[in-house]
Amino acid sequence: MERSLFHIYQDNPNGRETLLQSIDFCRKLGGLKLTIYQPEETSCLMYLEQGEVITIDLNENYTKWTESATLHINALMHDAEVEFEQFVPQSWTRDTLPNLPGEWAIMTCPRSMSEPSAHFGIGRIHSKVRSIARHAPFPVLIPAPCFKPWNRVAAFYGGAEFGVHVVRLALCIADRANVPLTLFTQLDGLSGLEIEEELRKANLLHRFSAEDNWTIFDTGAFEENLFDLQHDALVVIGAADHNAVEDLIFGSRLETIQRTLPNPILVVGPECRESL
Repeated sequence: MERSLFHIYQDNPNGRETLLQSIDFCRKLGGLKLTIYQPEETSCLMYLEQGEVITIDLNENYTKWTESATLHINALMHDAEVEFEQFVPQSWTRDTLPNLPGEWAIMTCPRSMSEPSAHFGIGRIHSKVRSIARHAPFPVLIPAPCFKPWNRVAAFYGGAEFGVHVVRLALCIADRANVPLTLFTQLDGLSGLEIEEELRKANLLHRFSAEDNWTIFDTGAFEENLFDLQHDALVVIGAADHNAVEDLIFGSRLETIQRTLPNPILVVGPECRESL
């Protein structure tokens, strides 16, 4: 279970695009198994390692077409070249509330699982998804609106110890997928030497010595500078300031990133492990 990407399947075109992105992620990180949960109930409980229990409420599209869902999953997985398994709950809190483990390597979460996708465009992330990102020991993959393979990794780095944690995870993904990694930094009053110091102490600075793999902005508005981020990148961002993802996603730099960029985004929360 530690080496699996956990995916809750929704049987409609949006769910197809999301599953294709989970498949692509597992294929690029060879050895990462895909675990697919085809729910029969619209609510479930996820038990995380730290004792946190999160109620996941699904919209009705997740359970509307159970017969076609199996056919569509099998068709999508037929040529995927990814090891996968169907997840079947082993315990229930009550008859209609299955229990889910929380010991995954990563989990795919659309911006909302609780409301129809039309209600949650780019720029809004539902509170249940934010709660998973805040408490989970794994990163959360927020897929792009439509599937487009990523060919590089772009990580946002602002210094500090947690920033190094995010960089390590981004390096792990880039190395395993054999794709380039670029760091993006908005100085906002800090000096380049201050930003470099944490990477130097972690013996990682040598990985970003070339001008083309670390973009540092010392002028311009942050949202305007996001135009320079590659369109085919998996974006890796941290969410640990104030130990509350809610504070970051709404009214902060993280909120600006996820509101502005159509790229797939990997959110690294404060409880997240470093490696996949």
